[in-house]
Amino acid sequence: MKTRSTDFIFIISIVFLLTGCDDMTSSFADKEYSLTENQTLVQDGSNDLFECYPNLDESLKNKISELRILWSKFNDEKSDDIDPTEDFHNSEYITKFKNLLGLRESLEISQRTLALLLEQHGLESIDKKIVVGKKEYNIRVIGYNVDFDVKAITDIVDVRDKWIFVQCWNKEEYYFTTLSDGDINIVHDFIPLEINHKLHIILRGYSFAGYPHTPFLWAWHLEEDGFYPSDLLNFNSVETDEYCIYDNIDLANGYGKRKWTFYTNGSYLLAEKRSSTKGSESWPSDYLNIRCEIDEENRIFSFVSTDGEDKGESTIKLKLVNNLFVIE
Repeated sequence: MKTRSTDFIFIISIVFLLTGCDDMTSSFADKEYSLTENQTLVQDGSNDLFECYPNLDESLKNKISELRILWSKFNDEKSDDIDPTEDFHNSEYITKFKNLLGLRESLEISQRTLALLLEQHGLESIDKKIVVGKKEYNIRVIGYNVDFDVKAITDIVDVRDKWIFVQCWNKEEYYFTTLSDGDINIVHDFIPLEINHKLHIILRGYSFAGYPHTPFLWAWHLEEDGFYPSDLLNFNSVETDEYCIYDNIDLANGYGKRKWTFYTNGSYLLAEKRSSTKGSESWPSDYLNIRCEIDEENRIFSFVSTDGEDKGESTIKLKLVNNLFVIE
């Protein structure tokens, strides 16, 4: 009986080894991704980091392994009492990370899996498709919020540790562009558009310059060698009873009008609004929280402000009309 029991256990072990990897792949995609920041996403004790990704090209595996080493080296060398932001901007890690995304072969692996393998909790992406003329394009906007985890920047709001990238491809073409290179912008969504026979994208996100965080729209269009800022948000300076528009992005947070206020440089637009009442202990700033909602089908961006005193809401809309945005 002991021999049969041993044989049975041996057979079960072989079956597990042969089939377990597929289960682990599912676990990476579904369960492992929800781990907290204090948990390890990839178990380095494994004999082979890529054992559950047998179809990955060896070149891609080598690049990912090198990035893991460079990330570990950067963390080992940084000081808890010194802001590492500038050093990271100039690091070999972020340079080679961008080089990887610039390669078509990087599409072989999802951003979720890449985040797991690199142990980067702030790496996320949004994928959409659009047909422009007779071509269909896949568009992936990637947000990368790097966690330096040092005391030196604990109380700094506008840490420049945020990157935004875009990958765009079909069977014949591949484009990669860094849209925001280590700045204070974090992307939440985007809309792909065909305007004048060209592919455009409009990012929606928040700028972390102070508090409350300011919502932004950012327009880009595709050329032969990548994405460039578009002029879809090109407004002239104007003031009405309901809103103000300033064609100078540097004026943000400077005027303090108690009405809707937009600042733009043609491609990038910020929205602000102040309360009709002064700040209080419960609502220390008279700058209101604003969120931006997208109606993709009707090409409408709705800015909604919430007043901390009476919880009232105010909405103003930007709508694309005849290939230009207007305020409704």
